[in-house]
Amino acid sequence: MHTLQTTFSTEGSILVYNMKQLSYTVFLLVLLHVVYQASGQKLEEKWSVQMSGSGTVFYGDIHQNDFIPVLRNKNELKGSLSICLNRQLNQYFALQAYLTSGSLAGTKRSENKYFKCRFTEYGFTALINVNDVIFTSYRSRSRQFLNFYVMVGWGLMDFRTQVRKLSDNSFIKGQGYNASGDRTKATTEMVIPVGVGVKSRLNRWMKIQGPFFSNTDLLTEFIIKNVNSDKVDDEIDFVTGKDKYFMFNVGLCYHFTPHKIKFIMGFNEIKKTLPVY
Repeated sequence: MHTLQTTFSTEGSILVYNMKQLSYTVFLLVLLHVVYQASGQKLEEKWSVQMSGSGTVFYGDIHQNDFIPVLRNKNELKGSLSICLNRQLNQYFALQAYLTSGSLAGTKRSENKYFKCRFTEYGFTALINVNDVIFTSYRSRSRQFLNFYVMVGWGLMDFRTQVRKLSDNSFIKGQGYNASGDRTKATTEMVIPVGVGVKSRLNRWMKIQGPFFSNTDLLTEFIIKNVNSDKVDDEIDFVTGKDKYFMFNVGLCYHFTPHKIKFIMGFNEIKKTLPVY
């Protein structure tokens, strides 16, 4: 009986692994197909740069409550800063390269311990414009005050974690630290971000006009970062599953338009023809 259960368990693990590999392959093929289809399209705004700040909440083995983070005696609500470079491929689809630096924390008072983590994350995200899928005509799209989108991506997370006692703050263990608490090489794990966002041009709801406001979006995002590991809080538990953390982003996204680039280049050419006195 024990051998039969072990066989079923092994086959189940292999099936789950194959399903994950298949999902990654399908995602990559769809991504390549959309990029190929969008390569010949012309867009007014192809490139944009985005900066945002966020609150981060960890969900894993070392945390006090199921949903609401504690704010006293080792705060579980931390933050991060992100910078992104976006490339619009067509009206439905965009690619984003991102870099995020921030911190995470968790507390477990029943076990007299807490952890703190510093991380740097980098990767790529696919953005799908929901409005353009629902509102197919340009006239209906142009009337939309808010622009909704969904995102899914892939990245790597470099992090160092310290687990300490709540009572005397003494070092227990860590990732990126040796047994004495000295820094060593950071741990690197894969991350799968999934989220939703909404954005709107500043000049659509502010009375201030100008090039900056007409080319800049105010955005907010909710992202779930699924870490392919149980090491973020350095608490390995095969029952509870892998770690994850949540991000609540607020930021600005500035779009570069070809008209401004052509105007600047043309002005420089005119300056060359002017006589020098």
